[in-house]
Amino acid sequence: MVKSFQPDIVHAYGWLTYSLSVALLGTSIPVLLSARDYGNFCALRTLFRKNEVCSGPALGKCLECASSHYGHIKGTVATVGVLSGRSLLRHKLRGLHSCSGFVQKSVHKNMLNSNIINMPDAVLPDWRDPYDPDAIPDEAILARLPSEPFILFVGALSHVKGIRPLCEAYKLLRDPPPLVLIGGRTPDTPEIPRGVTVLKNVPHPTVMATWDQSLFGVFSSLWPEPLGNVIHEAMSRGKAVIGTRPGGHGEMIIEGENGFLVPSGDIGALAEAMQTLIDNDGLRTRMGARGYVLADRFAAKQIIPRFENLYADIVKSTHA
Repeated sequence: MVKSFQPDIVHAYGWLTYSLSVALLGTSIPVLLSARDYGNFCALRTLFRKNEVCSGPALGKCLECASSHYGHIKGTVATVGVLSGRSLLRHKLRGLHSCSGFVQKSVHKNMLNSNIINMPDAVLPDWRDPYDPDAIPDEAILARLPSEPFILFVGALSHVKGIRPLCEAYKLLRDPPPLVLIGGRTPDTPEIPRGVTVLKNVPHPTVMATWDQSLFGVFSSLWPEPLGNVIHEAMSRGKAVIGTRPGGHGEMIIEGENGFLVPSGDIGALAEAMQTLIDNDGLRTRMGARGYVLADRFAAKQIIPRFENLYADIVKSTHA
């Protein structure tokens, strides 16, 4: 494809960038790396180890983590591939796009080196496609929702998404509204308390319609979320949101304006933030309205022109 198409620039993401770097050897075609998670220096892509943010890659601990997750053979291949492929990728790299400032800092710390300092380097959030108001939600799924407004979580029901601390915090609430979880189960999904509504395989129009019936959104991630697209969606429907730090949540949630940020894994702080939004209708409404305004920052019309400018800067700097 490279030989036949001769692109002006290649914009790539994830582990495919390593084989791409080989394909581009002998050419002057610049590579723009999109860092949307931590996969170019973390074999698990999460930068999360033993229930805390990892301090950075090292062969021994990366082998331990990857082997426990993938198995010994696949874990070894993933670790060696990720750690050894960074050098060639750095050689071909002519620009960096990060979905958040937190991810950008992590890439600079764990992958790039001091020799790469004069290339275009932009933080651009993932854009939110315009929602089709004529999209038809699945009424059968909506009929399974609680009859009263509820707290809503959307995402994989996995350990790193913080399902366990969310459920534990929910147990601490006074007179709690219903809790709804939308997402697929994973091998490490914890036990879900009785009475919690769990929905899987929910089409996107139905997810958006579900937001309209909710009180607020809660995103209790343990790992440092690169950004968090579901927060965009909640904000775009005028809902207050609760997220965690560290990570990209802090670049979407302005503390006290459109929601709250709590330390990841802090069950007490998460319960307190949830209780505050439950007890204060006016605050919840104001935060939702503010979030609706802030959500426009992530609209395609705002982000795509900035990507086009980034492409032009990289091509220009490559041929300067």
